[in-house]
Amino acid sequence: MSKIYSRSITREIRKSFGRFAAIIAIVALGGGFLVGILSSTPDMKATADKYYRDFAMSDYDIKSTLGFTDDDIAALSGIDEIDKIMPGNVMDALVIVGSDNQMSGRIYGLDLDNLTVNRLELKEGRMPDSASECVIESPTSYTEDVKIGDTITVSAENDDVDTTYAHTEFKVVGIVDSPYYFCSNREPSSVGSGRTGVILYTYRDAYKTDVYTDLFILTHNTENAFSEKYESYIEKVTEKIEKVSDARLAARYDEIIDEAMAELQEAKDTLESEKAKAESELDKAQVDLDRGQREYENGLAQLDAAQKELDEAKAQLDAVKPQIDEAKAAQAAGYPLSNEVLAQIAQYDAGIAQWERGTAELQK
Repeated sequence: MSKIYSRSITREIRKSFGRFAAIIAIVALGGGFLVGILSSTPDMKATADKYYRDFAMSDYDIKSTLGFTDDDIAALSGIDEIDKIMPGNVMDALVIVGSDNQMSGRIYGLDLDNLTVNRLELKEGRMPDSASECVIESPTSYTEDVKIGDTITVSAENDDVDTTYAHTEFKVVGIVDSPYYFCSNREPSSVGSGRTGVILYTYRDAYKTDVYTDLFILTHNTENAFSEKYESYIEKVTEKIEKVSDARLAARYDEIIDEAMAELQEAKDTLESEKAKAESELDKAQVDLDRGQREYENGLAQLDAAQKELDEAKAQLDAVKPQIDEAKAAQAAGYPLSNEVLAQIAQYDAGIAQWERGTAELQK
């Protein structure tokens, strides 16, 4: 039976060999497409994973509203799976490009000389030499209105500009690619239009704060970033990070409270010291005021006594004035005067001059 079937199949193939060959070709082509489609996803995942590894893309970006300290970094470094931790400051702010082009900006303050995580690939220009310079993400939809040579200024409309930033103007000196931003869609932003217009990188010295806002963490993972093994690995590490985070959050909260209480106590001590100083100065001023009041009252008494003496002298001078006037008139008419009368006239004139001087002194 099988021989007859085989002969029948062979005759049919010989009779319609062209159609048979076409069917074989279609099946082969379909199989090839299927194999290609099935292999493209692993290839794309492998390519992306290699890119992430080549530029040390972070497995975690941890943010804190309380700020991270070196103690937090040390605590997280104790987790066996963690390879590298790169601290930084990242904030969204309204920025002005050029003279009037306002947009939302994301400002990274990093140790650009030692990027161990999320390494930047310089595409054009150069890297910054100081915190007054910056590089920006490649000119996709992120940076369509920004170019090398432009100046980016942190807008005064932002809150606490003077206390947050040590530099508010950045000259664009280069364009980079970052593994952290591989999508052309704009990032959401907490300011402005709600979409990030430019992403810039500069030195951490651009910020005044003593703590970090972000920690970029790279693990020892060797699995493909798109695999289930990677997800399981990350879940395990996440649990450890959360345990450390809970402990450090409590410690950090206590640190902030202690710092605040220390500053409050210092302010109280300063207030008490200044208060005591002020009271001492007030007491001294009161003593000086009382002494001055006594001197003033004594002066008034002396003035009154002097005025009284002047008034008495004036009265005495007025009493003899008629006789002196007559004597002076007689002298003017040529009548001889005795030495006694001449002496009285001289004494009177001297008295008048002294009274005038005394009156002038009292009126000063």
